[in-house]
Amino acid sequence: MIKELNNPFEGKKTGNILNNIIYRFVPFWPLFILSFVVSILCAWLFLKLQTPVFEATAQILLKNQQASKVETKVLDELVNMDENTSVENEIELIKSSKVINEVVKELNLYIPIYFEGKFRDILSYNNSPISITSPEPDLLNEHMEEIGFYYHKNENYIIVNEVKYLLDTIVNTPYGKLIFHINNKGRDLAKSSNFYFKILTIKHVSAQILGRLRVTPNSKEASTILLKLTDPVALRSEKILNTIIKVYNQAVIENKNQKSLNTINFINGRIQLVNNDLKLIEKEIESFKSNNGISDLSSTGSAILTLTNDIYKNLSNVQIQKEILLSIQNYISNKNNGPGLVPATNDISDPVLLNLLSKLIELESEKTQLEIKGGQNTQSIIAVQNKINRTKLDINDNIKTINSNLIIKENKLNFELEKVKLELYKIPFFERELFDLTRQQTIKNNIYTFLLQTKEEAELSFAATVSDGIILDNAQAGNVPIKPIPLTIYLIAISLSIVIVIVYIFIKEDLNNKIIFRSQIEEETSAAVIAEINFNENKDPIAIKHHNRSIIAEQLRSLRTAVQEKLFHIEGCKTILFTSSISGEGKSFLSVNLANSLALSGKKVAIMELDLRKPKINILLNVQREPGITNYLLNKISIDDIIIKVEDFDSLYVIPAGTVPPNPTELILNGKLDELMNELKTQFDYIVIDSPPIGLVTDAKLLNKYSNICLYVLRHGYTLKYFLKMIQKFYTNNELNNINLIYNGIKKRGVGNYNYNYGYGYGYGYGYSYGYGNTYTDDKKETKSFFKKIVSKFVKHK
Repeated sequence: MIKELNNPFEGKKTGNILNNIIYRFVPFWPLFILSFVVSILCAWLFLKLQTPVFEATAQILLKNQQASKVETKVLDELVNMDENTSVENEIELIKSSKVINEVVKELNLYIPIYFEGKFRDILSYNNSPISITSPEPDLLNEHMEEIGFYYHKNENYIIVNEVKYLLDTIVNTPYGKLIFHINNKGRDLAKSSNFYFKILTIKHVSAQILGRLRVTPNSKEASTILLKLTDPVALRSEKILNTIIKVYNQAVIENKNQKSLNTINFINGRIQLVNNDLKLIEKEIESFKSNNGISDLSSTGSAILTLTNDIYKNLSNVQIQKEILLSIQNYISNKNNGPGLVPATNDISDPVLLNLLSKLIELESEKTQLEIKGGQNTQSIIAVQNKINRTKLDINDNIKTINSNLIIKENKLNFELEKVKLELYKIPFFERELFDLTRQQTIKNNIYTFLLQTKEEAELSFAATVSDGIILDNAQAGNVPIKPIPLTIYLIAISLSIVIVIVYIFIKEDLNNKIIFRSQIEEETSAAVIAEINFNENKDPIAIKHHNRSIIAEQLRSLRTAVQEKLFHIEGCKTILFTSSISGEGKSFLSVNLANSLALSGKKVAIMELDLRKPKINILLNVQREPGITNYLLNKISIDDIIIKVEDFDSLYVIPAGTVPPNPTELILNGKLDELMNELKTQFDYIVIDSPPIGLVTDAKLLNKYSNICLYVLRHGYTLKYFLKMIQKFYTNNELNNINLIYNGIKKRGVGNYNYNYGYGYGYGYGYSYGYGNTYTDDKKETKSFFKKIVSKFVKHK
């Protein structure tokens, strides 16, 4: 689209982004300041209402349970065969309800005490005037409402809900059994005190802690676990984390000790049986020697006895292994699917069986954790159960294989024993009998010694049991809360204050369906904007008078000059047609003031009030409406009767509308108007026609033939944007003679008493300032404000 450069400042766009920003937003600086102050106050209030949250962190290292050994002792295999800890399993144990519930009980977190502040309630943990515990925390009745209390320092009781309770004594309350402890006995706590407490269930508090607790692997390479806990009190977060680690280690030790106890109980049972057998054999040997006078065996008998003892010892070991395998098989067949302790596995060194048993325990533990989390019969639980069933089948198959090997070994030993027995027959009868008894005694002694040694190892293991978790870092909480962060909140508030004002400006100016900027007019139509007229805040409809140097007066003089230049080539009387899109855009006001401006220049001017439907000129100039143009067109009056001289105005005349007709358009077309116009052109230098809005009726088009120039009035913040397309159509099709636009009613941009308006100073790229760069007053010199001086340092008017 081609624009007419009718302004010397138009057409050259500035590349200074700072200028564009200043012109765009500086007029609204009071809104930015107000929004900034309000946002800072809101941020301050938000911080006061928010409870600060501190974060404590701790770190533990899991010992490596997979360290390889060249030779593994029987007890190690027995006690540690299911000790293959994993980071994931330990994390689940740390987060288990068993551990967290114990922490809640140990730290008495189920009875929190609060201080009622001005803005929010504060959890009073390390500076509470009292502490409250319960011998039966699981039986307490939850009470979420505030429970106030007070006491006197010289009394040995505390008053809760008007009921007295002794201090440091178990007392029965409506909430359960409680014990009240005074932390500062030298302090009075009046009835109007702002302290109160609540009663929470263990489950409730555990759920709160779990919601704030994060337990994650800290490294893929190392078996380290990182624990993080957020809490309103930094000291409490540290104590909770440290207690979680402590209770976790105790749980691990208890689990290991339970397995050691199981081993010790099994060995004690075996020792009792062997000890009884050994006593009987010793008595038989003693009786045999006494009755038969035998005190020693021959060297041959001794050698045979040694060999026989070795065979019986090996047979005994085979029998023990078969019994252990049978107990394991019965355990696998008869137990439920839940986790349990495998029977003692002395003398079982088969690595396949031990690995399968370890795998079975891990799968059963995994199934238990899944049931705790997700209930019964989930897809994951079914998959784990299938693995458990397959592992049991593999264990049974492996036991059968081991049994077969043991039977072969037993048969071989029995065969060797028979050969040794043949040699025994060569020994005299009494020596042979003594040899048999001594052999049984040796076997039982060996078994008894082995069991005692194994028991001692189990008891040493029980006494030396330690947790798998090594504390790398004790819990530490920062002195500064992690949220809310004041600097962040204030920055967000400031950013929002700026964004809100920018969005407000954008909605107000860019999303408006009405004409706001002159640039919008120039982008949509090729018609020239010959004048900008500011909004008239005065009630006086006559804005231009002698010696009036106001802004609007100067703008109207500029309009007069522009019109005279446009009509310079016209000889004789010049006719000016005023119209607009809709009513209320100020064409009548401009008609009167332009006519008066022409009259002040020494020209004889007539104003024709041809807006016959809603005439306003007579009201603005305070003249009678009748008789007028309507009466003349109806042949009821002469021309001289409707030409009225305006009082106090030199050379200014009005031709009023007259009676409002029922058919204005038809009346204009009856031919009488031609005669009227021809006569008026002989009497006046300028004729100003105030016509109806062209967007509503067609009268302006009918009157167009009488005009030399059409002044189309657009009003800031009033004329709808889609009327610009209609104006462009008029311009392109030449439907109105010499159409020119007047941008009327321009209001100040922004907030405050500053000369920023929506004319060339709209801040969209023109180097021209807001308004016309000068402020005209009645003999008053303009003084720049402090703010204007600052702006002038950044902006150079061109």
